[in-house]
Amino acid sequence: MQGSSGRRDWLRLSALGIAGLGGCLGELREIGVPSDPSPTTGEDATDESEGDADGSNETAAEDDGADPETREISGPSSVDHAFVDSRNSMAQREATAPESAPIVDWDADVSDLNTRIFTTPVAGEETVVISPLTDVVAYARETGEVRWRLSESAVDSYRIVASVFHRDGNVLFAGVNDRTRGWELVAVDAATGTESWTVELPTEEAEDVRAMIVAGDRAIAVTSSDDSESPRTDLIAVDLSGRSVSWTAQLGRSRLNPEDLAVSGETLVVTTDEAAADVDNVVAFDLAERERLWSRRLQIGEAIPVVGDGRLYLPTDRPADESGFEGIRSLSLADGSESWRFESRTRREPA
Repeated sequence: MQGSSGRRDWLRLSALGIAGLGGCLGELREIGVPSDPSPTTGEDATDESEGDADGSNETAAEDDGADPETREISGPSSVDHAFVDSRNSMAQREATAPESAPIVDWDADVSDLNTRIFTTPVAGEETVVISPLTDVVAYARETGEVRWRLSESAVDSYRIVASVFHRDGNVLFAGVNDRTRGWELVAVDAATGTESWTVELPTEEAEDVRAMIVAGDRAIAVTSSDDSESPRTDLIAVDLSGRSVSWTAQLGRSRLNPEDLAVSGETLVVTTDEAAADVDNVVAFDLAERERLWSRRLQIGEAIPVVGDGRLYLPTDRPADESGFEGIRSLSLADGSESWRFESRTRREPA
C-alpha cells in the first residue's frame, strides 16, 4: 500500500511540474521572448534599421536593448589592443581593482587662481603641478600644501598656454615672456620653482604656441598663426639635452588651431575641434622626414588621441543632425585608413 501511495504521489507531483512548465512557456510566447536564446545569423537575421512606411518599427522597438545573446554580432569577438599611453591611460592589462574604496588624502582650493585651468595636473615624485593661464603652482604630493608659485619664484613672469611636463627634476612649459614678449621653452626646478634654463622659440609676430608634447629627449611645439591673409601651422623641435632648437617645419598653410598631440616612434599626431570649416582636423606628421603623412576631418569633439601598435585610436561624436558615426575609430598611423570601429549604442527612451 505504501508503495502504491508513493507512486501516486510521485505521478501527481510530476503532472503539476509539467503543467507549471507549460504555463511558463506559454507566458514566454505571449510576451514575445523566444524559447531558444541562440543568436540569429544568416538569412534568419533581421535588419533593425528597416521600418514601416510611416517610420514606425514595433519590432525594432521591442528588440532595442535586448539580451546581447539574442543579437546578431558582426566583426571579431575581441580586439587585442591596449589603450595605454603616458598621458591618457584608458586600460592597464596587469592592473587589479582595489579591494577597498579610495581614500582622499587631501584637497586644495584653487579658486584663488581666478582663472580656468586648461591642463591636466602633472604628478612628479614630490609635487603635483597645475597650470592656470598665467601661473604654475606646485603642491606637495603628501600634504597638498603649496610648495611654490611661478609668479613668486621666477625672475620673469610668463603667460602660460601650453601643457606642463615633468622631466629630469624640472617642470617644462612653453609660454610668452612678459619682459621680452617672445615665446620660450622654460624649465624650472620641480622642488623650488626657480628657473633652470630657457630656450627661445622662433615664432613670428602673429604666431602663438598652441600645444606642446615631450617625447624622449625632444619637445615638439605646434604653433598657429592668427594672420587671416596667410594663416599657417608650424612645428618647432627642441633638443632637451642640448637645450637648443633642432629644426622647424611647416605643418600646413591653414588655420588648424591645434589642441592635442600624441607621438609614437617618429609619427606625430595633431588633433583639434577648432580648425576652420574647410581644414582637416586630424593630421599625422613624420618627424624623421619632416613631412606631412596624411590628414582627415573627423567629428572628434574634445577627444584626445591615443597611439600604439602602429594605430591611432580616436573617439568620434555624432553631429547635431544625427548623421555619421559615434564611437571609437582605429586608424593606421601610416596612411590614416580605418582599421575598425566600435560603435557606441545607447537605449532610446520612449517618448
